[in-house]
Amino acid sequence: MKLGAIAAKVCENLGSRALGLEREWLSPSGWPFLFCRHEGPYMNAQLPSRVRLGNFRSALVIEKEDALRSSIVRFLKHQGWLVHGLRRAEQAFPIFAHVLYDLVLIDVELPGITGLDFVRILHNSREWRTIPLVVISASECPTIVTEILNSGAFLARKSVWKDDLSTYFLSLH
Repeated sequence: MKLGAIAAKVCENLGSRALGLEREWLSPSGWPFLFCRHEGPYMNAQLPSRVRLGNFRSALVIEKEDALRSSIVRFLKHQGWLVHGLRRAEQAFPIFAHVLYDLVLIDVELPGITGLDFVRILHNSREWRTIPLVVISASECPTIVTEILNSGAFLARKSVWKDDLSTYFLSLH
């Protein structure tokens, strides 16, 4: 399904006649959100709508290190994923209100909400608990590794993240 068709379906589901569809980049990090212009009391208002991005596989990468985050994003894009990257876990929650991701990769050692806290929040949420999670960690600490694995997340080691992600993708087929 093409992006325009998805936007038309979103507008249809909102119950208003769409006057125009457009794709806008709303944030400095380049997050795509679809908007519909509507008739009625909010004429020309742009109302955000939550969408699943059709046949595209979408992933969110939350990693504090810019170089690693960029490398992971490039790797996933090369694999055919639609990918977004963030530095902090807190930035993900407003975006989850609009975009349904097929995969979230998160660094275990983040400032603010840590990767493990983020995993707990998602697993305790009715709405987000089904999102597959990959936790990226440089830690060899058995307690952290055990906690990641017990949470149901897949562990990708920072030193060999590309190999671990390749293994994870093979396990999905």
